[in-house]
Amino acid sequence: MPETRTEIFSIKRKALTVNLNSSIYGTLAEIGAGQEVARNFFRVGAASGTIAKSMSAYDMAFSDNIYGEAHGRYVSEERLMKMLDHEYGLLTERLKGEKYENKRFFAFADTVTTLNYTRTNSPHGWIGIRFQLHENAEPNDIILHVRIYDNNAILQQRVIGELGVNLIYGAFYYADDAETVVRSLQDNLSTDHLEVDMIRISGPDFEEVDNRLLSMLLVKLGFTNATIFGPNKMMYQPKDFLYKKNVLVMRGRYRPITLVNEDLLENGKKQFQKDLGNEEMLVLSEMTLNNLYKGQKNRAEKTLDRAEILCSLGQRYGSQFS
Repeated sequence: MPETRTEIFSIKRKALTVNLNSSIYGTLAEIGAGQEVARNFFRVGAASGTIAKSMSAYDMAFSDNIYGEAHGRYVSEERLMKMLDHEYGLLTERLKGEKYENKRFFAFADTVTTLNYTRTNSPHGWIGIRFQLHENAEPNDIILHVRIYDNNAILQQRVIGELGVNLIYGAFYYADDAETVVRSLQDNLSTDHLEVDMIRISGPDFEEVDNRLLSMLLVKLGFTNATIFGPNKMMYQPKDFLYKKNVLVMRGRYRPITLVNEDLLENGKKQFQKDLGNEEMLVLSEMTLNNLYKGQKNRAEKTLDRAEILCSLGQRYGSQFS
């Protein structure tokens, strides 16, 4: 059952607590940073009660054969979702009968690129868990995008391993409060080591969760400098969303949104279109969150109200601390 967070537990204690919970059972599939999450569970003991399977398909041919071909980059949300679909599907297909009646299944997956030998890449990864909070229930998903900043691959592997344990523990033990799930990702880690620039929580047990508020919380906690979302409460991972785009940004408080704001945006778009011709253009309305959590009640919700108005005008919305 979900518990109230009263202290920050060590990675070792979290892993052992999960291992000793006889109802939690699942798969860990990791590509790109070793099997660091699984290693934390194996190292503390009693892992046989938690881990049905641990695997890593590094070769692209093996990965494609298991999860299906990737249409873009292998370290992508698309690849992560294929991994979760496949591994969770195997759990529910193969683990049947009286032995598994009281189990709450989970599939954890990550696809990560750590620092290469020549130090020429930008380490990052997609991490997620699909899990049941109750026996025989429909599953929930928690999806993250993370950047890793340590200056060698071994330290980066450690960060991924500890972040994975925080995610699995938070999914099962803090699920009654999505904000606590987000806060717990930071346990025993520093934002000097990593950046979490997108989070999405979904499923039957999280129908009331507004992922835009969680994204704004990432900014508040120092996990990232900015978050981007658009119409219909859609969340965007900044690097993928802005990749090779021509971006027009207008910053303001938008309190309220005025005709002057609209005129500035329209004139800016016309000038961009004149300069760019037929090239794709993206328009962002940027709002500072510097004072978002100081003093005034419901300020986050009021910020979302302004964001929805901006989105209704056809602008995607970006927000950041400054």
